Order: sequence, then C-alpha cells, then structure tokens
Amino acid sequence: GQKVALEPDVRKYHVVLPEPSMEDQRADADRLLRVVGQGDATLSLAVLKDLPSRLRKAKYNVTAVIAGDSVLDVEDGDTTKDNYGMAFDIGTTTVVGMLLNLHDGRELAVAARGNPQVAHGDDVVNRIGFASEGIEGRRVLQHAVIDCMNEILDECCRSANVEASSIYEVTV
Repeated sequence: GQKVALEPDVRKYHVVLPEPSMEDQRADADRLLRVVGQGDATLSLAVLKDLPSRLRKAKYNVTAVIAGDSVLDVEDGDTTKDNYGMAFDIGTTTVVGMLLNLHDGRELAVAARGNPQVAHGDDVVNRIGFASEGIEGRRVLQHAVIDCMNEILDECCRSANVEASSIYEVTV
C-alpha cells in the first residue's frame, strides 16, 4: 500500500528495565516512566494493577504505549512496529475505512460499505429530520454507523492480519 505522512499521538517505547534490587527499590511505575523518559505520565488503574506481574512475566522487556501524557498499555517484548490506526470517511452514501501502520505510515487495508443511515433518509437533511424526532432517532443513526465502522474495522484487520487490540488511534 501507499505510504502516508503521519504524526500519531500514540507512541511506543521499547525498554528493558533494570530489575528491582536492594539498591533500587523504586516502584515499578516509577521505574518504567523514568526509563521511558516520560516521568510526568500517568498510568490508569488497569495498567497499574497488572504492571508488576506483566513486568516480571516479560522479564522486564516491555513496550510502553503512551498517548499524550497517559500510559495506555504495557506490552510484552518489542511491539514498536505493531502500532495501528484506522481512518474513516463517513459519506452520505458510503463509509470507507483505511487501516494504517502508524510506525511507518503504510496503508495496510481498505474496506467500504454503503452507509446504513440511508434507510432513514437519502440525504443529510432527511437524516437530521429523523434525528430531530427524539433521542431514539439519534441512537438509531449512531448505532447504524458504529456497527458499519466495526464491520469495516474487522474486515481490514482480517485482510492485514492485524489484531484489533493493536489499533490505538481512530480518526473519523
């Protein structure tokens, strides 16, 4: 596929951390953030609770996944090249999705579907009218397009042999 110039918010840092010792008794989170060079970053409770066991299981050889100033995940080994994003174009009649490798900018897969919102209006004005009738109309339109996007994402992942859990950014 073609290469696209990217500036992803998600960054991956592969590190081999020093193991705790009598001389170095810092908390695992502090050890990780210092070696990654992101000392002010925060870790979610989900990442924090699994961090000690994950670090030990991986023998302290991990990849930190960071978005902005937040650690999203810690993966075993070097997964820096497994950083993916999806770009969606939601048009009036068609929804198109593109799976991109955020590490090198390569386009890995493209898939498209008819926009299922067409069932509730051929054009945007009719859909706005449908959505204006109440919260249920808005939910119907939202769920229709989200289901369509998930189908496209699944198809792209199968086509490129990429795990959906490795997709860290989505642009719509």
